[in-house]
Amino acid sequence: MKIFNEIVYFIFPLLFAGVIHHLIIIKFDLFSFLSKPIDNNINFKGKPLLGKSKTWRGLILVPILSSMGSLIISQIIPIQTNLHPLLVGLLLGLGYAIAELPNSFIKRRLNIQAGEKSCNKFYNLFLFLDQTDSVIGAVIILFFIYPTNPNLYLLILIIGSLLHLGIDQYLYRYGYKQLIKNG
Repeated sequence: MKIFNEIVYFIFPLLFAGVIHHLIIIKFDLFSFLSKPIDNNINFKGKPLLGKSKTWRGLILVPILSSMGSLIISQIIPIQTNLHPLLVGLLLGLGYAIAELPNSFIKRRLNIQAGEKSCNKFYNLFLFLDQTDSVIGAVIILFFIYPTNPNLYLLILIIGSLLHLGIDQYLYRYGYKQLIKNG
């Protein structure tokens, strides 16, 4: 039961942040003054550094929303950490948001545009990376703030990635994200 509680405790804030971010903030274009690309439209070797979809809005609001989710879940499931739940959520959300950036950088180098699903030989690799990169970032942060059995990190990686895939599919199916096909 303890490991189940830990999984829920550390995944819920990220789910909360992602759902609120996509279904409310992006859909209704809230905090639009932050919807500027992190890379400021800078090109690197003739290609966008990160692309238009990596914005300050996500980088700032996902950690804040995650901290709110962490505070909510801490009232339901009492897990002892050395940090306040707001800080736990903030750090997990920051790890989650930052870990998406290297994947975006690599995809831009390969001419895969933001929001585009490559239909070439890289499709499976980037499908995997798109669902795991941010979860890996959160798990790395978790490793430093909550030292525990490595099985917890592995389970959070697997369950978090599967949830990310499912939610992503929902967002595409119901028009919250737009799929751009290549090739």
